[in-house]
Amino acid sequence: MYKKITEGQTLTVTGLNLYPDSTQVFFNTTGNEVGTLSGSFNSSFTQVSVVVPCCLPDLNDLILYNGINYATGDNKYKFFGKPSFSGITDSTLKEGESALISGRYLQQTTGVFVEGVSSDFYIESKNSVVFTVPFDTPVNTEADVVVKTKGGDIKTQVSVSRANIEGDLDIQSYNSGLQFGESGFVLGQSLDKVNRVMISGLFDQIVLEGSDISYSGSSGLSFTIPESTLNGYPVILQDQSGYYSGGNYYQTVDEQIVTSRNLKVVSPFVSSLSSGAGKYLDSITVSGSQVENCKILFSGYDQTHVEAVSTSTGLNFNTVTVPRGIMRSNLIASGYTGDSQGTSVSNSYFYPIPTITGLSTTNFVIGEQVTIDAVNAAEARALIGINGSDKIRGGGTSVINGRYFVSSPTYYEPRGPREYGSASIDNSSLSDSMTTGVTKITATINSNMVGAGSPFLVSSYEGGALNSLQTFGDNLINIPNYDSVTVSGKQPTILGVSKSRVSRLDQVTISGNNLMNAYSLTLSDGNESKTINSGSFVPTTGQNHPFVTFTNSGNDNFNYQTHSITVNLPDFSYTGANGSFTFLTPSP
Repeated sequence: MYKKITEGQTLTVTGLNLYPDSTQVFFNTTGNEVGTLSGSFNSSFTQVSVVVPCCLPDLNDLILYNGINYATGDNKYKFFGKPSFSGITDSTLKEGESALISGRYLQQTTGVFVEGVSSDFYIESKNSVVFTVPFDTPVNTEADVVVKTKGGDIKTQVSVSRANIEGDLDIQSYNSGLQFGESGFVLGQSLDKVNRVMISGLFDQIVLEGSDISYSGSSGLSFTIPESTLNGYPVILQDQSGYYSGGNYYQTVDEQIVTSRNLKVVSPFVSSLSSGAGKYLDSITVSGSQVENCKILFSGYDQTHVEAVSTSTGLNFNTVTVPRGIMRSNLIASGYTGDSQGTSVSNSYFYPIPTITGLSTTNFVIGEQVTIDAVNAAEARALIGINGSDKIRGGGTSVINGRYFVSSPTYYEPRGPREYGSASIDNSSLSDSMTTGVTKITATINSNMVGAGSPFLVSSYEGGALNSLQTFGDNLINIPNYDSVTVSGKQPTILGVSKSRVSRLDQVTISGNNLMNAYSLTLSDGNESKTINSGSFVPTTGQNHPFVTFTNSGNDNFNYQTHSITVNLPDFSYTGANGSFTFLTPSP
């Protein structure tokens, strides 16, 4: 059993026959006498007091001598020296940094406190101890460092400043992955110094400040993952300051670190579409962060979604083919792998260009019906166009290239004389199957042209207002290709002429049916034959047709009204004494 003694301590020793005049006290040997304290002897001669000297061994015997006999106690005395300070390796420290304190009797250190905050420490040697400045220590001040030992305390001071920023992403942020709106997390030190977080975005660096950053003391920091954040890039943490001058911000980055781990983002973000329209099986590229791991969905007929087939993917893009059975919509990038979760909707719309897949005939005849099968035509306009050449306007001797609408919607007004007929749309088969179903357009062919070209349909989202069929085609951008068709007119029929006896300088009016299809007129007696084209017909005034005058028979269809055309006989250069008129049969 040991008894603790400390340097400088007043130790009272008890025994028998302890006389003031003769008693001596020794530690370990009779050569190491310690003087007794005056007045410490009691009247019964059983006790005396001494002051424990310095520099004793760890374990000590106490020896008493009363002038007659020596006596040694039964207990050993464990000595604890009074510590002293001789130096410190560094008196200017940052949080988390360490320093060595030198002195005496430091091997029995029980604790180190920096400004009252317990510090990590270890005993380096008998006369030295190493401590670490805690992260909760008040900074930018002279801090008291107290070393507590079993023999007493020593004190010094150090100047404490903030530790450098250190940190890295936690496992959720770099391994499991985060969606937009969730929080990334950094673990480290001095993170409360960070006032700006910079992450890689699709368009540029994204700067997070203020309420986008939150702190867990000085060892943790979280930040919100904004939309368009890119996957697979490190995060920049800054302690920055600055000022505004003249409307400009001048920044100083006081401290900056870059995480060694990369941020994992699993949400997709659609930034743009390569085109706002496309026909069936056209390619369209969806661009944006993480879209390469997504399904691309189009809105289908009757509130469904149709997944497109991906043909090519790469960093931040996904190229797909336009599927069938779709309607105008925002496109959706939908995550379905471990590297992509959630959805993103494009800001811009995509509309399908109606695509013809079949025709009831490739020879359109004016006044007769055709049926067209088409995909992605649920929102098509009820009209049929021809991108080709017209012989009527070319007078039969040449062609005029352009876009002609050979059928118009039933409700279309106002109609020109050539624009009779109607067209209707039937989407009933789409309700049964978007895979096999088609839109059927049934139309009556008008007399807008005679010629050949490629038929096309028009989306209701293409071309603007349908005010005039003559000018509407000029506003169209997306004209899909299809096999060539012909448009044939019906043979004109002559009902009569205004004069049966004329001079060679006279003007003659011819009445009949289907004269809008005429592009030439022949005067012949069997021996002599002279022909003029429609460009030489006398122009009409106040009519909607360049050379045909109409007599209203009560039918809204101009083709079924009586037509008349006026010609000047000198234009024929005819020399015969008689003759008959024949309109050339219109053909492509």
